[in-house]
Amino acid sequence: MIEIKEISDVAVVGFVQKITRQDISKLAGVDLAKMISDATGKVKIVLNLEKIDYLDSAGLGELMLIFKDLQRKNGALALCCANEKIINLINMITVNKVIKAYITEEEAIKSLST
Repeated sequence: MIEIKEISDVAVVGFVQKITRQDISKLAGVDLAKMISDATGKVKIVLNLEKIDYLDSAGLGELMLIFKDLQRKNGALALCCANEKIINLINMITVNKVIKAYITEEEAIKSLST
């Protein structure tokens, strides 16, 4: 379902296939931050949303949980490659004040790299 690649001190998480509204329930209860941290030891995570078609308030809540978990570990979360609907939602709910979204994966990685 997801693929993780490590670039320097950053874990980049992407989805292997397109995730639609119907697929969202499969992600419910998945602790992505813990799974990624356990797999890579990384606490700086770029979440590539390129293959995510839909994000609702529950999804935004999950992003905030991931953000808070990483923050407790002195880590960070950045988003990239989101579609226009998701970007608008992130901006409207002002999630963008705490979790930055970037157009490209490279920009997101650069923002977290030390």
